[in-house]
Amino acid sequence: MLDRLADDRRRALDLLAESGLTGSTQSALLARGFTVELIAGLVRAGFAMVAIETVSGTTEIACVRITEAGWRALEGPTDTE
Repeated sequence: MLDRLADDRRRALDLLAESGLTGSTQSALLARGFTVELIAGLVRAGFAMVAIETVSGTTEIACVRITEAGWRALEGPTDTE
């Protein structure tokens, strides 16, 4: 696990943490300036997970949620500590 998170990763995890159990759509994260590469990096590191959900019967969305490892990473030291 990373002891320190880069600012952009920390901001993304903070947003996911605020989103609660429902998480945030990938589209919403992209609209806030996060990149696909950043989201994929969080997933690869185990800090987030992506679930494909069907809405309105046929529309699929990618929902990103923070994992337990993501919560632990947020509790760790920041770059300013």
